[in-house]
Amino acid sequence: MAHGHFGWRYLVHAGALLWALALPWSPPVAWLLFLAFFALANLVLPAWLPWVLPADRPGSGHLETVHYPAAVLAGFIGFAVPSPALEAGHPWYAWPLLAWATLALGDPWLSYWHRRLSRGPSLPWNERKRVLPLILTLVTVTPLLTWFFWAKMGLPWAWCAPAIAMALIAETIWVGVDDNWLIPFTVCLVAGFHYASSELSRMPPAHAVLSAVLPLAFAVIGYARRRLTVGGAFLGWLGSLVLFSAHPALFFLLCGFFLLGIAATAYGMPSKERRGIAENRQGQRGMAEVFGAMGLAVWTAPLALITRHLGGTETEIAQACLIPAAAWIAKGMDTVSSEIGKAVGGPTYSPTALRRVPPGTVGGWSLAGSLAGVAAALILAGIAWICGLAIPWQAGVLLSIAVAANAVESLWAGFWAQKNIHTGVHANLIMTLSAVFLAWLVFLR
Repeated sequence: MAHGHFGWRYLVHAGALLWALALPWSPPVAWLLFLAFFALANLVLPAWLPWVLPADRPGSGHLETVHYPAAVLAGFIGFAVPSPALEAGHPWYAWPLLAWATLALGDPWLSYWHRRLSRGPSLPWNERKRVLPLILTLVTVTPLLTWFFWAKMGLPWAWCAPAIAMALIAETIWVGVDDNWLIPFTVCLVAGFHYASSELSRMPPAHAVLSAVLPLAFAVIGYARRRLTVGGAFLGWLGSLVLFSAHPALFFLLCGFFLLGIAATAYGMPSKERRGIAENRQGQRGMAEVFGAMGLAVWTAPLALITRHLGGTETEIAQACLIPAAAWIAKGMDTVSSEIGKAVGGPTYSPTALRRVPPGTVGGWSLAGSLAGVAAALILAGIAWICGLAIPWQAGVLLSIAVAANAVESLWAGFWAQKNIHTGVHANLIMTLSAVFLAWLVFLR
């Protein structure tokens, strides 16, 4: 990208985030208009204002200008505690603001130094990134943001500094996930561990041991059975630690999703391989796939941790858990419907092209896949009910949300596929964000 476009691009991003700052105090319709505006901007700005978003932009086109505010939205949802009484006197928005600030300052600062210092030793994990730009960004951005959010927002500096530094390091690791998701997620993940560590210190010893052992066992078994790569197992372990600490039922939903996904992926694998529509590595999930599947569930799990930390009731804690549960149920429906649809075949239709398409087409829906997906969502909603997270009507709403979120994902991925832009795991993030946003509106607001 020409340097002349660089400043304009970050003005667009800064404008998105300044608007996002008003979201916690805005009505839900403003949230929807906010996202719709930036989705529309991807379509019209390249033609109307080419000096802002040039039409010849490489990579994933202009998707990151949607990813940027979407990630900010995820941060606010993940920390907006369900009770106004709990909100009083608690700066719940401090961690999402830190995630925003790290993205808004750290990402362009890293890009600036990488352009200015194009020579020097490369990072061991990414030969396209240099050591010196990362060091310069770490020693400037980390202490500045740590001081501000410790002195002005009351966040513990011992957690702020690692959160910022880890997010900046994550920006240099290419795993197939846009930085606009990865940087704020890393900050919020560390925040989740901050609250989880407080909960672990108050748990009975047996519960604390289970909270540590079961997530590790999940990751080890997933890797040993060749269902997860090393990176996928590592991220799965970190995420499941937060999920279990928030509520054991969220971990059981993860296990249920994992087992359903394995079974659906393995079903008809020889046929899918012959037609060239099978998952890579025979369905073994890497870090990007794990992030796409569980990212939003982990991102919103701090809702339950903060609610418990502030003395919320069991009902309020269970309500908070419905938000990450919505992500699991929606993603379970998506995975099973996609894999079974590809294996069984049959008439498949694209909701964007409004015509019949070959099985395995991005965004396509088939009868067999849809029925299997609904069945999977029913199973996961049943687990939420059995574990005490949801009463029957809430489980029914979670099922409806899963259907709606899958429709969003199908339209989103199909639209960009028609433009020859592969959204990758980001379509899963948009889908699960849709699920948690709808659940937040229904159950908490």
